[in-house]
Amino acid sequence: MGKFSKIGWRPINAQYKVSFSDIARLHLLAPVLVKAGMIRHCREVDQPIAGLLTDLKQRGQLEETLVVWASEMGRTPFRNDGLGKNPGREHNSQALCMWMAGGDVKGGATAGETDDFSLRSVGEAIHIRDVHATLLHLMGL
Repeated sequence: MGKFSKIGWRPINAQYKVSFSDIARLHLLAPVLVKAGMIRHCREVDQPIAGLLTDLKQRGQLEETLVVWASEMGRTPFRNDGLGKNPGREHNSQALCMWMAGGDVKGGATAGETDDFSLRSVGEAIHIRDVHATLLHLMGL
């Protein structure tokens, strides 16, 4: 990613993908694998993302680079068959989590909140149109 930014390439799109077979295994064996899978995948992305942000900051490019971390949907803390003692990861259109850094993003700011189960938004919900409008504004469009 650093090489792209050195030559002035914009935008940079870095993706972390989990294979379909990983998703199928997590779904079928969710009670056993969700926690272990989350720990593994977090380890796989935490250091590279920290490295990217550190590199951009050291080069003085973080202020002019908008970094967005998001997924295509939220995830529930349970499976469709109920809560139980083992977690699941069903699709959740009611809440999702994302973060931004750099650009004109105010560090440490938060917007929105979910309930104790991360299932639904509480307080005033933020519509995805507002998220899109914010991203376009931060990109100067």
